[in-house]
Amino acid sequence: MLELKIPVTEYPSCTPVGYYEVNNTAAIDYKQTKHSVRKQVYGRIKCVDVSSSVNALVNGFAADSSEVIAVVNGDRVVLTSRLENSIGEATNVPWTINLPSTLSMVDASGLRCSSPSGVGCPVDLRYNADSHTVTGTVARLPESGFVEVSFDTSVVLSEGAFKSDKVSVTAPTEGDILPEPSTSNPSSFTFGYNPKVIPLPVKPGVNDSCGVGNAAWVKPADTDQVVWELTDAVHLVAHTTLAHAFQDPKTSDLIRSYDFGVAEETNTEACVVNPPDGNTTPPGGDTKPPVKTPSVPPTVKQPTPKLANTGFTGNSLLGTTAALLVAGIAMTTYRRKNKQTN
Repeated sequence: MLELKIPVTEYPSCTPVGYYEVNNTAAIDYKQTKHSVRKQVYGRIKCVDVSSSVNALVNGFAADSSEVIAVVNGDRVVLTSRLENSIGEATNVPWTINLPSTLSMVDASGLRCSSPSGVGCPVDLRYNADSHTVTGTVARLPESGFVEVSFDTSVVLSEGAFKSDKVSVTAPTEGDILPEPSTSNPSSFTFGYNPKVIPLPVKPGVNDSCGVGNAAWVKPADTDQVVWELTDAVHLVAHTTLAHAFQDPKTSDLIRSYDFGVAEETNTEACVVNPPDGNTTPPGGDTKPPVKTPSVPPTVKQPTPKLANTGFTGNSLLGTTAALLVAGIAMTTYRRKNKQTN
């Protein structure tokens, strides 16, 4: 018995077409006869390339997933996980986001999902409190398609908590051979709980000119450790960058922000402006104040004095005197006439 075996091994690459045809042929030639065997195998190979990613915003700051991100108790962490496919069409992709015990879900009903047209969000997307995971199944993920899920968490640390923790994502997909066959398409994000403690900044200065209600903080420049914010243009708040933290002066806890409050009023006197002509302009006005003229006291009618012990007033005395003068003149005139006659 003569047997001829030809092993054929091929490792197909992941291509958008995904169609392969394999031909195997074996032959034995003799002078008297010829034997040959031919077998052909062909078909389509389902080929996709799904990948996952996860990133975070810590207190509004974008964190670099390639580094260990330092967080402290109470930090607000917004996690966003993304699934995307670069080749073929994936179906029924199971999606799992594993949360560490040091991240607490803020609102289990607050899961947010977004996807472009033609890609649906998982209808079974939910948070599992027992396993502390977010899960869902993507029914269809075409080439160049993606789906994103985001949600809010907060850092909850206790005495003796781990110095580092990890958020991990898996999405094993049938037919996905990249980066290797049977991949679970993992991705992860690592948090560290040991930020560098820096002292509280010195209380900034205040601009406060004359008048009430115009005190304003002198906002310092940002540094690689501290970022300043004026909330509603009133409160001045110092925020640390992700690698740093303050120590609360009252509780000694590590904190990310410190509120210096409202700028303090120190100069409440009214503003006075002296124009070049020397006249004082009242606050808020542009006219000279009226010049006051000294007032003339009113004329008071004086009573007519009375003569002592006579019962006559001054006016009646004058009248009597005038009458006597007239009588005297008349008497003199009479005497002269009488003398001429004689």
